Amino acid sequence: MKRIKLFEDFSLDKFLENPDSQFHDDSNPDIVEGDWVNSYRGPGQFISISGDMAKVQLISGSQQIVTVPIGALSKITKAEATEASRNLPNTKKELSEILSQVKEYAEISISEDNLGNEEFTGNSKNASKYMEEILVDLIDLKNKDPYVPYYKDYGNIISIISLLCDLILDIIDDPALKNRIEFMQEKYYEISV
Repeated sequence: MKRIKLFEDFSLDKFLENPDSQFHDDSNPDIVEGDWVNSYRGPGQFISISGDMAKVQLISGSQQIVTVPIGALSKITKAEATEASRNLPNTKKELSEILSQVKEYAEISISEDNLGNEEFTGNSKNASKYMEEILVDLIDLKNKDPYVPYYKDYGNIISIISLLCDLILDIIDDPALKNRIEFMQEKYYEISV
């Protein structure tokens, strides 16, 4: 149950009609408990403040409570928060599907040599194109849901792609393709942090 601050103008009748109206006042510029806010961690609901730091429960699929500097918060309306939550993808589902595809691709493309070492046996140009498509999908997903890097499946995808890149770099001689794969590795690293 949400905590309610009792003010002189609190109306039990209004609360019973529309409980949310008692928790968020879009017209008040001050950020108070229960207000909807936006920050670099994404949109969420303001919970509390301690010193210069605020606790915010994210709207994202994780609904994790994060701590952000109070100066990084900007108040948004309830309508904006509702719209943001509608626009969020089903991140867990999408990451699970991508991970499944990447695992399948890796199983087909990676085999063991006589000494038990992993080696890439697929087409390196096709693999490069495939990994670029996955990169674009992950960047798009991350732009929609800033919490994406914190999901376990996301880390697993990055790990498998890193392995594929390393194995491909071990076997290719084409400098242009090598540069392309190395550039892609850098981009995967950038989106993993």
